[in-house]
Amino acid sequence: NNLGIVYTEGDLYKYFENTYSNTLEHSLTFRKQFGDINWKSTFKYSWENYEYETFEAFGNNFAIIVTPSLDAFATEDISASSQVREIQSQNIYGTLYLNFKDTYIVDALLRQDESSLFGVDARKNLYYRVSAAYRVTETFDLPLIDDLKLRFAQGTSGNRPGFSWQYETFSLNNGSASPSTLGNTELKPSETTETEFAVNANVGKVAVEAIYSIAETRDQFLRVPLLPVAGFNAQYQNAGTVQSNTIEFNIYANLAQ
Repeated sequence: NNLGIVYTEGDLYKYFENTYSNTLEHSLTFRKQFGDINWKSTFKYSWENYEYETFEAFGNNFAIIVTPSLDAFATEDISASSQVREIQSQNIYGTLYLNFKDTYIVDALLRQDESSLFGVDARKNLYYRVSAAYRVTETFDLPLIDDLKLRFAQGTSGNRPGFSWQYETFSLNNGSASPSTLGNTELKPSETTETEFAVNANVGKVAVEAIYSIAETRDQFLRVPLLPVAGFNAQYQNAGTVQSNTIEFNIYANLAQ
């Protein structure tokens, strides 16, 4: 036609998705008062299993009209794809909280993260967090200041890689497979270490908070090109580092009560 519109005999698209998640957790908490020291500890174990499955099919140009079935298309007019994923992880961590006369406060955590998303040679990774606070006004009387707290904290956290990044992957075209990404059994989560210094002060109905933090993320994920002799185009590796500094200042005021 003069408008350049191309007519087809109709399309059919079918999609299926199924997600299954299962979680198991056990925890133990211990509390004890030793004179002026308040002690609390928690131990926890968690296990997670996540399964994901999808299937989709597309048919173009009905061979038999008004028949909502893929059987109504010629074989060459049908395309289909599917995906199956299963991820398992388990975590073990313990915490310690100490409070001395509500003046000196220490809080610490140690966690082991294990996941099937990590390379087979890097399945277990340790993370920590430790913080300490000193409430100055519990020791000294300061003019105009109702509460003054000095805080310090440092901790690590991890970012998990994508599902397929540790495996060898292939591109499929008309039933023929060609190498795409080389596997990496040593692929581990990227790790961020953050250190924070802070001051909190309450003056009447006004609260002031000043924070300075330093963060460094190591072992970031990069898809690194490979030489043709490797047989694969690229490989996901832990190869990047990013650093940042942040200054934050907050004022809170209760103007009406």
